Amino acid sequence: MIGKYAFSFDRETFRGTFNSRQEALKAALEAAAHEADSPATVYVACRAPLDPHAQVHTSADRFSLAYRAAYRELLEEFARDGVAVAAAAGGNP
Repeated sequence: MIGKYAFSFDRETFRGTFNSRQEALKAALEAAAHEADSPATVYVACRAPLDPHAQVHTSADRFSLAYRAAYRELLEEFARDGVAVAAAAGGNP
């Protein structure tokens, strides 16, 4: 099996990484139960990893990969530093 599976309620934003379609569907149905506005449709798709060195990818794909990596790094740094700042100030981390 190539890739993993994910689910979406809007066909644009996919969530999770699951080993089978059944696992993704089960997770989607559980997540749908917690949504404020229950979705009418669940989409399950196979995730295909991007190869940033392939010539078929556009510069927008490469930008997206770089942006996501930088954003993840910033969030990790904030989480790390935010806990230290709150603890130093006597607040709850």
